[in-house]
Amino acid sequence: MPFELVTLVAREMALRDGGHAPTLIIDGSNGPVFVQIDALAPSHSERLEQMFFAGTALAREGNVGRLLQVFFISEAWLSTARNGLPPASPPSQDPNRKEVLIISGYMPRTQQVNLALLEMIRDPDGTLRELREFEQFQNGEEGVRSPLLMAFVKGFFSRTN
Repeated sequence: MPFELVTLVAREMALRDGGHAPTLIIDGSNGPVFVQIDALAPSHSERLEQMFFAGTALAREGNVGRLLQVFFISEAWLSTARNGLPPASPPSQDPNRKEVLIISGYMPRTQQVNLALLEMIRDPDGTLRELREFEQFQNGEEGVRSPLLMAFVKGFFSRTN
């Protein structure tokens, strides 16, 4: 399952639906498994734990088979540095924040991480009108990590090894 295809489908679904629910796509030897997450935990450490337990649960069910790769799609707030300085407040409180759709992918066998950030452009009524490429990182670009997917993979392999 190519990262570009996952990105294209996520883009189309977000535009059609006005947003995108947090979703895991697990590409396994038995075929893909899709998991929509009703609510992400409020803190980063709790989200890591949530992903670890999602990995263990899917491994225990046995529907995935051998894990080939995993993708995570979610909406988020993003703050960028200004004048070379990091943001002074969390993105949710930054008046200059950007709403983005994040698509990340991780291939355990090669440890390759892919990440696409799409800025969500809404009209004054709040309707999503456009997804604009914000930044794109691919093929092991330096500094690109996906802690949530890594937590999922650790949880998955904790049940299968």
